[in-house]
Amino acid sequence: MKFKGNFLTVLGGFVFGTATTMTYTYYNPEIILSHAKDPQFGFNLVKSLISKDQALNDAVAVEATKSATQFGKEFYNNITQEGRRSIIAHPYDKQGSGVSVTVSYIDSTTGKINLMLMEKLKVRNKAEEGFAPQYDQIGGYTHGAGVEGTKKTRLSFAEGEARDAAEDLNTATGVAITLSDSSTSQKTAVQYTTKKDLEAIGKAIAQYNVKIVQKNPYIKNFDPNDVKGYLKSQGLEYTRDYNAIATAIREFREETGYNGLITLEMIREVYTTDNYGADNVANLHTKASHYSINLGKLPKAPTIYESSFKSERASNSFQANGTEIGRLTWVSTSALESKNDSSLWFYDKPIRFSYISVLNNIIRELRDGELKEASKGVINSHNHIADFAEHFQLQQKLSKFSGEFGSTASQKHKIDKCIAQNIGDSRVIDSNSLSNIFKQCHENINLKHDVNILGNIEE
Repeated sequence: MKFKGNFLTVLGGFVFGTATTMTYTYYNPEIILSHAKDPQFGFNLVKSLISKDQALNDAVAVEATKSATQFGKEFYNNITQEGRRSIIAHPYDKQGSGVSVTVSYIDSTTGKINLMLMEKLKVRNKAEEGFAPQYDQIGGYTHGAGVEGTKKTRLSFAEGEARDAAEDLNTATGVAITLSDSSTSQKTAVQYTTKKDLEAIGKAIAQYNVKIVQKNPYIKNFDPNDVKGYLKSQGLEYTRDYNAIATAIREFREETGYNGLITLEMIREVYTTDNYGADNVANLHTKASHYSINLGKLPKAPTIYESSFKSERASNSFQANGTEIGRLTWVSTSALESKNDSSLWFYDKPIRFSYISVLNNIIRELRDGELKEASKGVINSHNHIADFAEHFQLQQKLSKFSGEFGSTASQKHKIDKCIAQNIGDSRVIDSNSLSNIFKQCHENINLKHDVNILGNIEE
């Protein structure tokens, strides 16, 4: 019995000692340091320590990224193939920068403005799940200059899509996120640059800025193609978005598959919004620039191919990417119906509410451009015609637009164009001649709705 008791004591001591040694070995900093030659060991240890403690998890994240500057720094996961390859950390709240793009063309026969509407897939990469319940706009965030420590000068589009799809799947099903370098094909290989290269690029861009401003002191945004062309002439390559125009062009091509030529003359920045929580991620404050890309006057609509189309496409055609965007559609502005609640619909599907103000502003810009062309540069806008009426103290008044869509708005614009053209053709404008122009255009257009175009006609 005594032997048995001693044996149990020894056994218990051995087990306790072994457990203590193992615990000490596993958690002792010196032992951990001795295992640091095996990064996987340290990585697993950190994961096991923080997996059940959110406070500790947060503290580790802050400690791991504390060397980030106020402009951000990129940190890499070179140990495992789990999740993202890298993460960019900022010590302060950051405002997102992005663009939206509205594509249009003008029918050269009818003069009607046609817009491209976009339908996203309900589930990324799964066309069989159908389309989102509303029309949306082309857009995305700017891929600007690389932060400190960055190696990537350009994210492969294929890699970005694969990563986003994996994260969507993880959110919906809990399936682990795994990505390998094989997701980046040779054709879209990630390019790397050194700190020395980035400094040389910055210096060259500064030289380019001086040259451009000397030629045009009123310039606002530079043509990104010219900037990159200048860098190339210096033996340098900059593959990120130089400015928001570059972002607009990239997003436009990525989401619509457009394979035609894009010139700076096609692109117009209409306005900028800075409305917290209106779009995208609710907790990101995004400053968005809204661009119009007008393809000009065309005899027929550019071809749109189904996302599943695999053969060679015609030039100047479109195709939804089929990963996020499921379908593209051309629609005339007169076919869009505005409801009493100010919502905008195309047949049985609404347009995202935050997109309505963008569309109205962009169509107004396009129509003002038509007035300038019709008047040979004399009239710049609908409001400019109203200014003429006020200047000559006419009793006739132009009706105010309550929206740019539907038949009523189209008829109002026809009257605007008629007035603008007659003003442009007139050698002399006075109160009588302008009054006659107003009346004649109203009668010629034969507006069927009761519109307050003249002082004695009520809406």
